[in-house]
Amino acid sequence: MLSGDNAETVQAVAKSVGIEGAEKMITGKEIEKWNDSDFTAQARDYAVFAQVLPEHKVKLVEAFKKDGFTAMVGDGVNDALAMKKSDLGIAMFGGVPGRDSWPMSF
Repeated sequence: MLSGDNAETVQAVAKSVGIEGAEKMITGKEIEKWNDSDFTAQARDYAVFAQVLPEHKVKLVEAFKKDGFTAMVGDGVNDALAMKKSDLGIAMFGGVPGRDSWPMSF
């Protein structure tokens, strides 16, 4: 699970939907210290990524693609590049409260 949202919220959602290994989480602040090879070597060690930036999402998707098929679900432009890099990109419309009339097309 990759999210730009608050770490506590992300971990609670991950646990509630049954993501295996949800207790093992890393934040964008910690990921900022990674170099390019760290994304390949360390991404597999975590199931939940919180407070990640759009550029982190792209690098994480690229790292996960080395293991096989990837899918990325996003609800805004901050997810667009990671969705494009994934094998399957799914854009949610109205996934965030208050965006029901937000003009968005892919």
